[in-house]
Amino acid sequence: MNKQRGFSLVELLVILGILGLLVGVSIPALTSLSKGADLGSAGKSVTGQLELARQTATARNLWIELRIYETMNRSGKKFYNSLALFSVGEDEDGDGQPDEFRPEGRVVGLPRGVVFMPSGEYSTLISEAPQSGQASIPSTRDANYVAFRFKPDGSVSLEAKPISGSSWTLTLVAEKDVEASVLPADYVRISLSPQIGTTQLSRP
Repeated sequence: MNKQRGFSLVELLVILGILGLLVGVSIPALTSLSKGADLGSAGKSVTGQLELARQTATARNLWIELRIYETMNRSGKKFYNSLALFSVGEDEDGDGQPDEFRPEGRVVGLPRGVVFMPSGEYSTLISEAPQSGQASIPSTRDANYVAFRFKPDGSVSLEAKPISGSSWTLTLVAEKDVEASVLPADYVRISLSPQIGTTQLSRP
């Protein structure tokens, strides 16, 4: 009768080494795919908020302010990574400023690890935003924000073109790439037309 021979210790070590190599190769690829999916999800979320601001302004005959908040992560670094909509009240006391801002929904955060690249060249809607201020939000007390407003006719309270670029844009990148001097290989760019308030999303 033939006896079945089991694996020797050397053979088991070889098999384990091959499995470890395969895992080591696959994890970075899976991580890259996950980050790419997060960028795509973030782009759709931001575009959705811009479109919601325009729809709310036209449907309810209101001025709607879209704010982009700067929050702090666990390591103490600040990033622009949250948005919120507010209806703009009347200037009843004549001081040139609205008397009231009413929240239109909750603060929307980007997926973890995805942020706006605030460079003037890549995110002119942040670097040249006409409004700015501070406000407390669930994740951050006295968070800095920049803002712009959609008018009741659907247009946006912006000049035809920004000073530092040819169009009004927001660029989304991975958190690790936010301080780079050039765009990374993977990013999402959203363009906004101030004349009609529509958006266009692009990706390399």
